[in-house]
Amino acid sequence: MKNLIVLLFLVCISTAFPQSITLRDTTNQYDYIIITTPEFVQSCQTFKQHKESYNGFNVLIVDTGQIYSEFNSDSLPQSNIREFISYAGTHWQNPNLKYVLLVGTNVQVPSFDLQMPMPPYFNPYHKTDYYYGININNEDTLTLSFQVGRVPAKSIVDVDIYFSKVIYYENINSSQSWFNNTLFIYEDDEMFGFDNFCFMLSSLMPLNINSKYFTNADTSLNFGNKDSILNYINDQGVSIMFYEGHFNDSMIINKDYFDITDISGLNNFGKYFITLFTGGQYAILDSNSTIQNEMLIRENGGSIASLGSSGLVYWVTLRSIHQDWVNRLYNEYNLTLGQLIQQYDLPNIGTYYYMKKSINLLGDPSLKLKYDPTVYVDEIKTETPHNYVLHSNYPNPYNFSTKISYEISVQSNVSIILYDVLGREVATLVNEVKSSGKHQFDFVESNLVSGVYFYTLRAGNFTQTRKMILLK
Repeated sequence: MKNLIVLLFLVCISTAFPQSITLRDTTNQYDYIIITTPEFVQSCQTFKQHKESYNGFNVLIVDTGQIYSEFNSDSLPQSNIREFISYAGTHWQNPNLKYVLLVGTNVQVPSFDLQMPMPPYFNPYHKTDYYYGININNEDTLTLSFQVGRVPAKSIVDVDIYFSKVIYYENINSSQSWFNNTLFIYEDDEMFGFDNFCFMLSSLMPLNINSKYFTNADTSLNFGNKDSILNYINDQGVSIMFYEGHFNDSMIINKDYFDITDISGLNNFGKYFITLFTGGQYAILDSNSTIQNEMLIRENGGSIASLGSSGLVYWVTLRSIHQDWVNRLYNEYNLTLGQLIQQYDLPNIGTYYYMKKSINLLGDPSLKLKYDPTVYVDEIKTETPHNYVLHSNYPNPYNFSTKISYEISVQSNVSIILYDVLGREVATLVNEVKSSGKHQFDFVESNLVSGVYFYTLRAGNFTQTRKMILLK
C-alpha cells in the first residue's frame, strides 16, 4: 500500500511538472517561458515546438504549481511568479530570458492590482502585467527587462484557438495585399477630434500603407455601419485595426454601431490583425469578457494580439503613446510587440507612467507585424475628398505645437487665417494654391499668449472656422 501511494505521488508530480527541471538550477537555458496552469500545459506543447522551430527559441513550459513550490516567500502568488521570472532572468545561463507568455485568465495566472491616480484607487477588474517585465534584481526599477504578453484563455479550446492562429500567421511566407492595410474605426466627436487624430496617425505611416476609415456619423464621408466594417475586414483584410472613441468592454461607440455580439461576424480566416484601443478594457477574471478578448479567441477570425489599457484612460497621454507605437512599428528594426511596450520613449512620471503601467499586451510578445516595405503604391493612400473640410487641430488644447489638417476637393487658392477672441488677425497660416486632397501642417507660434483663438479656412466659396486653445 505504501509503495502504491509513492507511485501515485510520482505520477502526479510528473503530470504537473512535465519538464523535469529545477527552476532554481542556474544551468537552465531558456529565452522564452510559458507560464500557465496545469490544465493548459499539454495544449502549450505544440506552440512550444512551433516557437523553437520558427524562431529558434529555447522554450520552457512551467505551471504555477511548480513556481509556488520553489518560490513561496510572499503571500501574494503574483509576487512569487515575479520573483521566479526575475531569478530566471538574472541567474540562468545564455540564452538570457527575453519573453514571458502568461496563459490563463487574470485569476488563473494572477496579475497585479493597478492603482489608479484618483478614487476609487482600486477596481477588481483593473489589472496589470507590467510588473512582470521589471527585474526585481536590477537597480533600475523603471525599465522593462522582459517582454510580457498574456493569452487570457478560460478553457483548453481558447488556448488551442489562439495558438493555431499565431502558428498560421507566422507561417505565411509570401507577401499578401492585406499586410499593408490599416483600418480606423472612430467616433464622430468634434470635442475629442477622433477623426483628426486618425488622419494624423495615418500620416505617420509609410506611403505604401492603405488606410481605411469608418465612423458612426451618417453625415461623414467615412460613414460605415457594422456590416460594412465586417465586410471590409473579412474581404479585404487588415494588419492593424485602431479603435478611437468612447467605448467599454461590450461596445464600441454605442450598442447600435458595434458591440461584442458582432465579433461572431468576423470570418477573416488567415488575415488576422493587431488591435490598438483608445478606450479601456477590463482584465479577464472568471465570468466577464471583453471585445478585446473575444476577438483574440475568435476561431478562424479576429485578432492575434491586442494592446489596450485596463484602467482609467487619459486621452492625451494615450494618444502620445499611439503616435510612438506607429512611429516605431513601421521602421527598419522590425520590432516585436513586446518591444513596442518595452521601449517607447516617454517619461516615467505622472499620467505617462500610470498609462504605461495600465497597458497590457494580449498575445505572444515575440510577434512581429506583417508589413511589406517593398510594395509601392503610386496612388494617394487615402481617398480624395468630395468636399471641403477643416478639421479640429490636434492636440487641443496645446502648449507648444499643434497639427492642423484640412481637405479640398479641387485645386484651390487656400488661405487659413488665425484670429484672437476679439476678431483681430494674428497670423496667416496658409496662403497659396493647393492641390486636391488632404493636407496637414504643424503650427508653432512662440509669441502667442495663452488663450482662445480661431482659425478660418477659405477656399473658393467655402469658409469654415475652428477653435483652438493655447495653454502655456
